[in-house]
Amino acid sequence: RLYSTSQKTPVTATKPTTSTTTSTKPKATLKSYRIDIDLTNQIATVYGIYSDKSAKALMSEFVSTARKGKNTPTGNFKIQGASGGRKAKLRTAKMSSGKAYAEYLCRFHGAKCMHGVPYKNRNTKGYVSKTEFNKLGSPASAGCVRMPIKLCRYIYNNCPVGTPVRVFKGTPGKYPAGKPKKYTATSNIDPTR
Repeated sequence: RLYSTSQKTPVTATKPTTSTTTSTKPKATLKSYRIDIDLTNQIATVYGIYSDKSAKALMSEFVSTARKGKNTPTGNFKIQGASGGRKAKLRTAKMSSGKAYAEYLCRFHGAKCMHGVPYKNRNTKGYVSKTEFNKLGSPASAGCVRMPIKLCRYIYNNCPVGTPVRVFKGTPGKYPAGKPKKYTATSNIDPTR
């Protein structure tokens, strides 16, 4: 028996109450993707779009878009399906110049594509032109978006036909997922492979 301090009368002890239900909010699930290509900062960012409508940057890397005299179109596009004799995605592709190949190609506007840095031989070994790879982060292409293998492979494997692709001129020095790491190739192998 418990007694109050002021009187000698019994006080009934009460047990603490516990709830049998928990009020935790279910976690949002990944539903789709969106790709942003910022021409000003020469970066591409892949966003995950979740069931609660939120967007989270999953990966961001330096890329190379059109050099002077060439054009990477701005606007809202999508990863395109097969049309006009072109496949939607190609594991390795011969470039339109006929002189080079690239890995993990995804079309987003006619002949404009996202792909790895070009190399001279058709293979899947991650070979790149060391000189061209080290230009990532500055304009260097004929209009496509050149990417390190780790980014274009992620897009190729995860982002289906119809995934939105937004190409725009951003604010200088603004990196939505933090400034990406700058990789340097010391041989003709993509260091992000």
